[in-house]
Parts: sequence; C-alpha cells; structure tokens
Amino acid sequence: MKIILAVLFTFNAYSFETHFNKDEVKLVVGVNSNNTFEIQMEAPSKLLLGIDHKPQNNDELIRWKSIQTLWFKNYRQLFNINGLNCSTVLSEIELDVDSDLGVGAILGRLVYYCPTSVIGKTLTISLKESFKEINQIELTSLPLKLKASKFYFKNIIDSLILR
Repeated sequence: MKIILAVLFTFNAYSFETHFNKDEVKLVVGVNSNNTFEIQMEAPSKLLLGIDHKPQNNDELIRWKSIQTLWFKNYRQLFNINGLNCSTVLSEIELDVDSDLGVGAILGRLVYYCPTSVIGKTLTISLKESFKEINQIELTSLPLKLKASKFYFKNIIDSLILR
C-alpha cells in the first residue's frame, strides 16, 4: 500500500498564536486510494488538554494519556465511516510546545484502511462529543486522487455536510 498524502502541519508558534482561534480545531482530510484515507488534526493544547506546556504533574499526565488512548485505541469515537469497519494503519499524536511564547498544539495523524471502498461514503466527525470546549472545526478537503469519486464529510454535532 502506497500512502501519497504527506504531513501537512508543521507547528509554528507565531502562526499558531496569531492565526489560530483558541477554541478551533483544524482538520485536513484526504483520500489516498479507494480504500485508504487520512486525517490530520491541529488543535490548541489548551483547548483539548487544558495546558500550554508539557504535563508537569500527575493530573496533567493522566489527561494527556487519556487523549492518547482516545487517539490510538478509540479513534472511531472521533472519526468513523459507518458500516465499513475501517481500521488505522498509522496513528501519531504529539504535544508540541513553544515555551518562549507559552503556546502549545496537539498534532495528530490517522491513516485509515477500509476493506471496501470509501468512495461515496459519509465520514462522521465526532470531536465535539469528546471535547465539549471546541466551538469551531475548520475542515479542509484535499483534492481527490480519483476524479470520479465523491467523499462526503459530516459533523454530526452541527449536522454540517461539506461537499
């Protein structure tokens, strides 16, 4: 299997601080092939974790571990295509902090493989169910490799479908 979507987010504390709403999550979704798609996420660490620094005590470490568990093991609670039984083939998440500016970001990447085609299916994004503080999700859909394909995005909290 060849993954063609490259990592799009590079953390830059200046742009994060000035061009990123503190209650906003940025998502990029792209289809790599009929059976694979990728999701990349960037969010303020203060929004999802409640801190702008590396975990320094047991409570902060427990919160960070729970986000990692959600991302690595319970990812279907965040992103899912019903009925396809997709699973992740690559999963990454990190906490990136610029201590000089006192800002941090959580950067995540999931690559999914589905046993049947994702073309024409609905991707359900349920981030707001797990993170109530999120007020906005900026969603970017990359141009699809397959010209005739249709890939729909749905945020079930806002009943928003982007086409």
